[in-house]
Amino acid sequence: MTKGSASAVDKALDLLEAIARSTTPMKLSELAEEVGMLRPTAHRVLGELANRGWVFRYDGRYLPARLHCRFLTKRQRIRWRPCAIRPCGCCPRART
Repeated sequence: MTKGSASAVDKALDLLEAIARSTTPMKLSELAEEVGMLRPTAHRVLGELANRGWVFRYDGRYLPARLHCRFLTKRQRIRWRPCAIRPCGCCPRART
């Protein structure tokens, strides 16, 4: 959990860990509350993580992006299918 004087690295890792723990993609407000961070700060950090390819924002929710997919469990990759949005080859293809 992020505390008042946490470093930028702590904040980024707290958000990444919260996204990884989640069973579904989370909204900004949910993530900020989960890690004890102000929403504007969470928004800024998530924006930086998205620019670096660690998270992806889709339909107002955040999920692991291509670089982060390798840390997901197989079950999370099947449930979230982040590669259906932005293919990277690490996630199973959606069955039709």
